[in-house]
Amino acid sequence: MSERGKRASVLVIDDEEILANAVKRLLSSLHDVTVVHRIADARSALASSNFDAIVCDLMLPDGTGMELHAEIVARDPRLAGRMLFTTGGAYTDVASSFLASVSNPHIEKPFDVKALRAAVGALVDSA
Repeated sequence: MSERGKRASVLVIDDEEILANAVKRLLSSLHDVTVVHRIADARSALASSNFDAIVCDLMLPDGTGMELHAEIVARDPRLAGRMLFTTGGAYTDVASSFLASVSNPHIEKPFDVKALRAAVGALVDSA
């Protein structure tokens, strides 16, 4: 729950449907969670709803979390700061450099439930 006293709205972006739905189940007791599996769907969701935090896979079939982050920075830098990146651990030099250059948290899959909830909670509290 956000400091504003209402349930926070969290967007989860991951092309692995089973994992994305597991994240939704893990977070939905505390937050309102929307799940999408493609960057294009994330853009649509962001255009039509306000989110308090975003959990985004770094690599998706139709783009990257890095590209989406850049788009969000241009529109809403505060929201861009409330993105948590997830990764399978095997990422490119570009992704590694990106993660080192931003202050956003990231966690590797498979992630610990407590770590995920704590990371999202910290982002929501900063909203």
